[in-house]
Amino acid sequence: MNRPINAALAVVALCLAVGGCASPARHDKMMAAEIVTDQRVDASLAATVYGEAGGFVAHYYELPREDVEQALLLTLQNSSIFRSVTLGGEADYKLAVGLMHLVQPQWSGTVTLETTWSLASSAAGGEPARMTIKTTSPASFTEKREATEAATIRNFEEGIAWMLSVIDQESVAE
Repeated sequence: MNRPINAALAVVALCLAVGGCASPARHDKMMAAEIVTDQRVDASLAATVYGEAGGFVAHYYELPREDVEQALLLTLQNSSIFRSVTLGGEADYKLAVGLMHLVQPQWSGTVTLETTWSLASSAAGGEPARMTIKTTSPASFTEKREATEAATIRNFEEGIAWMLSVIDQESVAE
């Protein structure tokens, strides 16, 4: 007689545990703590994040575009690489980051985040430089959100390094 009640309680507990896993990644935990570079760019940068990363394979800890955009903006502002950094609008450089693909393991394994980065110079015009960045982070069953945030931080670090190399190449070409 207690078996149906125990089974029902087990199902409810499982639903609560899985439901608790659905909390999104936190933008304050996705900021790259310190971008190590001595390069400074006397220019303004306008950043934009677009797209959605997730779907069935990323239903544990979603990666909301707005949170990624906020984390990227704060990372860029804290790095002091550019004279000024804003979201969207007019600037000397325009950065667009697209959220393409997020894979999170069902139990444990590796979180994979894939983004596209596009950088255009207002002065140079022409075709923007583009790069696809794929970052990973190991994840246990209880650390999927943290692994998603860590993959995002690595993605930012690689993207900013790429962006600075593009700007450096442009200045050498002038």
